[in-house]
Amino acid sequence: MSQDNSQFVNKWRDAIEDITNDVTDLIENRFVFNRVVKMVSENRELQQNNLYWDYLKLNHGSAMVLGISRQVDPDKHTYGLIKLLGDMSKNSPALTVDWFISSYKNPTMDLGKLMGEKDFRENFGTGSHVDKKIIEEDIKILKNATKIILQFRHNRIAHKNKDKSLSFSLDFSEIGKALDVLEKLVIKYQLLLNQVGFADGLLPVIQYDWEEIFYESWLKK
Repeated sequence: MSQDNSQFVNKWRDAIEDITNDVTDLIENRFVFNRVVKMVSENRELQQNNLYWDYLKLNHGSAMVLGISRQVDPDKHTYGLIKLLGDMSKNSPALTVDWFISSYKNPTMDLGKLMGEKDFRENFGTGSHVDKKIIEEDIKILKNATKIILQFRHNRIAHKNKDKSLSFSLDFSEIGKALDVLEKLVIKYQLLLNQVGFADGLLPVIQYDWEEIFYESWLKK
């Protein structure tokens, strides 16, 4: 790899790590929120209108909208997934199949070479370097998946019904769909840039019983 290509790749590797961390946080936040919703759905005593549930839904929804939007924000002060893909599309010759294969263990051995070639051909094209059309198609997929999210970013995403319950203008399922696309693309381009896989997705394994705080009453009457 030439020095110029190495500078490109090092920049992109740093970017994908930051992006992966941000998307992983969103995925973990969704997991916790969905788990709390399930707790409430299984406990009739908690199934009532309450300011706390409004607070929880509003802040979770707002945080998810902002977090997802950051990955497709054209603002020059942010560098999300959409900008990373754009940079790689413009400079796709820097990402060669030979470079990709060289990062595999024992790349000079037949097995390592075959595995590297297989992963590259299945995901990034059959030429000597990444096919920019594949990246451009992923950009389209990302834009389509987040279009509705962006429409709500600068708008009020929730309002009060006549019964004072909170109503979201944006369906949480739309947030989930957009996040699923983000996760899939982050995993794909982690494979390209760092030759690593995430077979179980980006959701981290939580190393302690985070639900333990719900076993005890928070207040004493």
